[in-house]
Amino acid sequence: MFQKVANGRRIVNVKGKSDWALPISMTIDAWGPWTEWSPCFEQPSVQQLHLYRNRVSVCSFCGSSKIIKYEIGNCNSLVWSEWQAWSPCSSSCGEGFSVRRRICPVQNACAGLAEEVTYCKTLPCATWTEWGAWSSCVGTCDTGYQYRIRKCVGLGICPGLEQEHRLCNNLPPCCQQWSQWSSCSVSCGRGVRTRVRTCKPKNDFSNPPHLKEISLCEFPQCTKWDPCIVWINHYEYKIHPTCMIEHSITSY
Repeated sequence: MFQKVANGRRIVNVKGKSDWALPISMTIDAWGPWTEWSPCFEQPSVQQLHLYRNRVSVCSFCGSSKIIKYEIGNCNSLVWSEWQAWSPCSSSCGEGFSVRRRICPVQNACAGLAEEVTYCKTLPCATWTEWGAWSSCVGTCDTGYQYRIRKCVGLGICPGLEQEHRLCNNLPPCCQQWSQWSSCSVSCGRGVRTRVRTCKPKNDFSNPPHLKEISLCEFPQCTKWDPCIVWINHYEYKIHPTCMIEHSITSY
């Protein structure tokens, strides 16, 4: 084994299998390029962090024997650059992470980490609030509807509907009760009687409700000398002194 100090660094040459060493001048041209610096390691005997790199070259005068040359450097002699600014948060909403880096003049030659990661929070991602209470029944009469609303908060678009509806049937009826039946339109024979009611407009476009009902009514047949009164379309007809006609009654 032999040693030489070159360019301020200590160079240690280790022989291969032979127990003799060649002068450096005979092998210096045979060295290959340096490998990358290894990560820093601790030498307990020196109690100082060191890094080293090595290269291997085959000596043309030594047959198959290899001479390995190591170069050892001090990790403490290399200093990191200042930390770069934190990167933008990795997520546009909710939780993500941010990174900052620093640079070592020689790769793997500085003690410590080249990168730091921290968690970051941005605006909450879009989400629905809880549903609000149901509204009162909307409508004029009979069946109506209720609605309730929720809100989309945060960053982005919420899937689904902002409002939902349901039917309700606790409204007052659209139509009042039927009136009493009217008197029969005749005093003898067959006639009609009617009853009516009033209704509010309904909430939908269904057919309007019936406002009038007509029913047949019948008395004993008119006699030859009995007077007879027949009501048709709200007009009063009096037939005297006989009622020898058949009344054909239809609803209207």
